[in-house]
Amino acid sequence: MRIVRPEEPAIHVLVEDIADPSIVADVRAEILAVFKELTVVTGAWVVAVVASDTRGRWDVGMRGPKGSHFVSFAALPAQVAQVAAAHVRRTLRRLFASDVSH
Repeated sequence: MRIVRPEEPAIHVLVEDIADPSIVADVRAEILAVFKELTVVTGAWVVAVVASDTRGRWDVGMRGPKGSHFVSFAALPAQVAQVAAAHVRRTLRRLFASDVSH
C-alpha cells in the first residue's frame, strides 16, 4: 500500500517498448525528478512513454488535472530519458506558469 499525502501529486510513469531495464529506470527517474523539481505541480498524473508508430520516434502522453497532453519526438533509446523529461518539464511549466512565476 502506498500512502500519498494530499499535498503531493501521485505520479505514475509507464514506459513501454524499451527492452533495456536500465534505460526504463532512467526514463522513470528523469520524469519523476521533473515533478519533484517543479513543486507547484498538483494532482495525480499519468505519463506514458512508448515507441511511436513512426520508426525512430517516441510518444509521450500526459494526463492530469490540467488535461491531456501529447508530444512525439525522434531519439535513440539511450536519449529517450533526457528528451522525454525535457518535454514533460516544458509542458508542466507552461501549464503551471502562473504558479511558477511566484
